[in-house]
Amino acid sequence: MGRVTKVVLAPLVDKIRNRATGWAGKMLSFQGRVVLARHVLNSIPVHNMAIYKWPTSVIKECETIIRNFIWSDNPADRKSFTVSWEKSCKPLEEGGLGLRRLKDINLSMLMKQAWCVLTEESDWATFMRGKYTNSLITANAAQRLPVSHSFHAMQQTPFLANNPTNFLSPHVYLPKDCKHSPKISDGTCGGMQLTRMP
Repeated sequence: MGRVTKVVLAPLVDKIRNRATGWAGKMLSFQGRVVLARHVLNSIPVHNMAIYKWPTSVIKECETIIRNFIWSDNPADRKSFTVSWEKSCKPLEEGGLGLRRLKDINLSMLMKQAWCVLTEESDWATFMRGKYTNSLITANAAQRLPVSHSFHAMQQTPFLANNPTNFLSPHVYLPKDCKHSPKISDGTCGGMQLTRMP
């Protein structure tokens, strides 16, 4: 799957909207709506956010649905707010409602994935490290392996951007006549020797 787009995420946005719409008109108290928003609506996109970096426009749309539900009991009705959304998303100890910004959730989940890649010894983490830790290039390199959007999203997190063991490059180059996947461990591809970029 390539870059995640608004069209791809539409089903999740609709799920958040439909869930909030189903609660509208049930005479829920303000505290009840906050609890539902905090523990249900905010949790719907978590699994997807652990893999993909969401577009800002989609995050704003989802937060608008949640905000309208909390303040007006209807995700489609906008109401004049007396408290800013930024302050509402602060911890209870700081006078907020304990909500979490979806952007922060997305970033936290991607940083968790990045940490797993750098520290775990699972097959997936080993594969990601082997594929993206260094660039492999030869004199006649011309074929570039496609970069997964998941890796690109992890690479943009502050954790990887500021980490001394940062991935050097998301691109891996192969010779034109190389039809096999590169073996990072011994630096070969189909019997041809590959050299690492400094």
